[in-house]
Amino acid sequence: MKTRLRSTPNKAKSAGFTIIELVVAIAIIGILAATMTSTMSTDRAKVTSIIDTSAQIKASLARFNADTGCYPHKLDALFVQADATGTAADVGFCTSSVTAAWRELYLDSTGYNAATNGLLSTQFGPSSEITTGYDAVSGTYFLNISNIPTTILNKAVNQCNNAAATATPTSAWGNGVACIVNGTNYQYQFAHT
Repeated sequence: MKTRLRSTPNKAKSAGFTIIELVVAIAIIGILAATMTSTMSTDRAKVTSIIDTSAQIKASLARFNADTGCYPHKLDALFVQADATGTAADVGFCTSSVTAAWRELYLDSTGYNAATNGLLSTQFGPSSEITTGYDAVSGTYFLNISNIPTTILNKAVNQCNNAAATATPTSAWGNGVACIVNGTNYQYQFAHT
């Protein structure tokens, strides 16, 4: 007589995850962690770039001022001698031609927007531009870097002012304040009268 092996009925699946489900979940977590780390590294690099660029331009402006006795309203005066001029309307800045006192290439030539007198940059945000400004009330000369994403802007201002990374960035010039937030603009004090 032949005996047949009978298969046992399927037992109810045990509660839990299969190895494949666990591997997929771990892979997803790994991808998310890598994306977050990459974003944080990019933000950190942009903040460092904002601070370093501001310091470099501040040094260039200080050398220009030492040679000419004034600050240029147009940043291209740092790399184009013929543009080291000003008008009476440029309150706080060079109000006449200082081309004779211009001694050196103060800043490497870069993209420049003649309509706004700004240096063009995409390293901080999609359409950032660097211009100079003067606040007559506080006597503050500043660089204005426009169109910076808020998360990067807040971190840059806090780092510039040696504030906690989570502090609310300041938006007014005051004692010990080197940088402020003005909308989506980063403003860096380079001189004070």
